[in-house]
Amino acid sequence: MINLERTPSPYLKWMLSRNPFSELSSESLEDVGKIHVWTKIDYEIFQIVNSAVKNKENVLIMVVGEFGSGKTERLKIIGLSFQEIPSIYVKIDSEDVVSVVRRIVSSLENEMEGVPKIFKKRDRFSEKINRATFNLDETISIIERLTEKHRGLMLLLDELENILLVGSEDSETFIKFLSKILSLNRLIIAICACTPPAWEKMRTRDEISGLKLKILHIRGVSVEEALKIVENRIKRSRNPPGYSFGDPLYPFNEKAIRYVYNIVGGNPRAMIKTLRMILTTLSTDSKVHVIDEKVVSTIFKKEPSRPTMKLPHVTDEEAQIIGKIIEAFKEEEFSYISVAKRLAIPPEKAYNILESLRRRNILRKHKSKYKLIVEV
Repeated sequence: MINLERTPSPYLKWMLSRNPFSELSSESLEDVGKIHVWTKIDYEIFQIVNSAVKNKENVLIMVVGEFGSGKTERLKIIGLSFQEIPSIYVKIDSEDVVSVVRRIVSSLENEMEGVPKIFKKRDRFSEKINRATFNLDETISIIERLTEKHRGLMLLLDELENILLVGSEDSETFIKFLSKILSLNRLIIAICACTPPAWEKMRTRDEISGLKLKILHIRGVSVEEALKIVENRIKRSRNPPGYSFGDPLYPFNEKAIRYVYNIVGGNPRAMIKTLRMILTTLSTDSKVHVIDEKVVSTIFKKEPSRPTMKLPHVTDEEAQIIGKIIEAFKEEEFSYISVAKRLAIPPEKAYNILESLRRRNILRKHKSKYKLIVEV
């Protein structure tokens, strides 16, 4: 007979239904608005957007920050909170400009009223966009028609580094595309998130210099904001809801959170990832109830070092990267951006290393995704 009883969550000893830090990215959180901690950057973005709407002025807002600094969550919150004009969120996960433009147009078709959702697939504008017949001006005309009955459009574009850092004509075409959208004779507010290297490449383009531009740099969170992030995550997973131990950070205490905060340098994603690991490690330890600074420091001392791998015709650095790829992705496909995030190295460096491995038939590439194909 099969036992259908569910195994009790190991986190219930802390009155938690689950690990509050299991979702690293805000993209996977449906209720991101409930746990978001408002910062100075958020208010600055709102102020710029309100001013643009009031003055009917097109603007490009660049949100620039390192991986895990909270760029995606900023974009999500703006899209959820600002309802005066339609908004679409598009994650740039390809280095192919035609694929990226097709997704943007498709998202517009899904969002805008006046474009019946009962259209057959072949009748949608986005389905007619392909590399063989791609024409930038025609595509801009399509976007102009899709937005003509609306007060304006807020375009939320995330992870621009995926297309800006590949050094191809596609990145140049994408910048032209963005510039032409912002030059339309209607209210367009583009809020774009990218890493500092991507912005450095983008800012030198003539097309950008002619636009009204606001640049906001995210440099992590303050320790007070970090404490509030942890409190909100824990509150979301408390079981029963609203249960209180007198300390909203429990099972952590404040010194433990400050310790982790200092280790990760204020990077919210790295902090959440570290706290997830700590809770997972201690969830089956019946002796630990309160997680203080001493407990956290002990866990860090026990963290095993990763073994390096020896492969023919690869450098020691490449062997280490291959080992980390296997550990992180196993047999799954991966992008150079995901490798850069996992390894905490610049995207350009990750791209160049992966392309070098591909040329030596250690990796295969399909579109923008890589996969290990050698025996290791």
